[in-house]
Amino acid sequence: MKIAIVGMGHVGATIAYTLVLKEIGEELILVNRNLQKAESDAIDLRHSQAFTEKSIKISVASLDNPPAADVYVLCLSVPYEKHYKSRFEMAPGNYRIFREIIPKLSAKNQKAVFLIVTNPVDVMTYLTLQLSKLKAGQVMGVGTLIDSARLRKRLSEQKEIHPDDIRAYILGEHGDTQFHALSIAFAGGEIITNAKESAALIKESASSGYEIVRGKGYSNFAIAMATTLIIESIYLDNHRTIPVSTLINSYLDEKDVCLSLPATIGRNGIQKVFQPQLSDEEINAFKYSASVIRKVIQKVKQS
Repeated sequence: MKIAIVGMGHVGATIAYTLVLKEIGEELILVNRNLQKAESDAIDLRHSQAFTEKSIKISVASLDNPPAADVYVLCLSVPYEKHYKSRFEMAPGNYRIFREIIPKLSAKNQKAVFLIVTNPVDVMTYLTLQLSKLKAGQVMGVGTLIDSARLRKRLSEQKEIHPDDIRAYILGEHGDTQFHALSIAFAGGEIITNAKESAALIKESASSGYEIVRGKGYSNFAIAMATTLIIESIYLDNHRTIPVSTLINSYLDEKDVCLSLPATIGRNGIQKVFQPQLSDEEINAFKYSASVIRKVIQKVKQS
């Protein structure tokens, strides 16, 4: 499987390193506007394979002449400025970048899977779907996987339960309107959270990304692990259930917007999108997320 990472900033480089460590794929292509940066990363990664069991072919390509690949991981973005109040302020600039690159990539392989890391991820996932003209299952965003992972980690510490044994999701937007699907959070068949705990954990999960960025200017480690988990599920075709940003089509009477729901991921992308039975409060939260993201999409497309 050929994996192309498009955009070799902090996040793209960390994803590439994680894929090499986990020995995922047969070929890794680093796509960047600055080819010297990409080539330096490629050399460094090749050297790192002296310490792995499996060697992956690593090459570079330019944005002007992108390669054919089975999976495209979109990490390219305008810089996040300190004065930004939300990820949405990056949307117009990132849309201009995506309008240039997405049609080129989809023309290379109409069967490829597109995985969006670029923020605001729900908006960019929807725009990628439109620009690529691919099937909905071939385009997904990392979405609330990282938020759900943060939630599970904190719950595991509180409840002394391994994170893998906790079934708890943050759904909706990867951003300020995300919500904890409290009514479907289980471990060992038991509900494991209450409303008071949930409110504190949600606030922590939603704000932690901003805190990381304020502290060091970017976040890269956890998002790289989250992205790699999705790529691994595609590579192994193991149909793991993962919350990803996907096209919503008639769930809770919402459609034509991308938000995170649990989905099974396999070789061809999204195999199935689950439709969890949410509480009335959670339904309202999901609908609010949809309304916010839809407004941003419309505004960006008019810019």
